[in-house]
Amino acid sequence: MSLAIFFGVPTIVRVMDAMSELGLNILHLHLSDDQGWRIEIPQFLSSSRRSSDCAVGGEEGGYYSLEDYQTLVEEARSRMIAIIPEIDIPGTSMQRFTLLKVSTPTVYAPAL
Repeated sequence: MSLAIFFGVPTIVRVMDAMSELGLNILHLHLSDDQGWRIEIPQFLSSSRRSSDCAVGGEEGGYYSLEDYQTLVEEARSRMIAIIPEIDIPGTSMQRFTLLKVSTPTVYAPAL
């Protein structure tokens, strides 16, 4: 499930309900993308907040606090669903520049 558009805990729990009814048991959460870093890192809390404030199409962004993520894990476990978190490295990197307060590099395309 891509989090380029952020989905809050209640929405993810509803998805898990539907998964359970259909017999699906793996939820792949993509937790980093150009639109934000979607999971709290206590050592970089203000950066996590800053780099997660947007989503595709100008939608409201967000990220999962440690408590939110623990809730998702517990809800998944109760439905026999495994959560597979994904953090792309190097993958998409715009949110990492924001997270680390680094200027976005200028990209030059070679002349054809």
